[in-house]
Amino acid sequence: MAGGILLFSMALEMMRAHTSPVKSTPEETTDAQAKDDVAIIPIGIPLLSGPGAIATAIMWSSRAHRPGEKVALFASIILVSAITLVTLLFAGRVVRIFGKTGINVVSRIMGLILAATAAQFVIDGWREAMSL
Repeated sequence: MAGGILLFSMALEMMRAHTSPVKSTPEETTDAQAKDDVAIIPIGIPLLSGPGAIATAIMWSSRAHRPGEKVALFASIILVSAITLVTLLFAGRVVRIFGKTGINVVSRIMGLILAATAAQFVIDGWREAMSL
């Protein structure tokens, strides 16, 4: 349930098209502006492998009981990782194609999808808690 609540708060920020203070602190932003190469500053890492991704992996791994389901889970993680890699490699082109408005629209749509997923996490967690 906690993972669902966290995901839902991130989804709300995405739907508002605001930069969340959870993504980076003011100190990290100031430090990143002072450096020539900001690749060392893990700005995107908390969203790629942070609490939301961890909660999702835990929830789906707890549902995968048979070997085929576990293989499907690992295959999906690998597929999502590959899609993320390709997206990050071509991020410059994506920004040029969509522009600021297009990126905000896509971010809001993905926020809505994430909110629905987060709500399902909370519902599933509640059901699991009440069945004990």
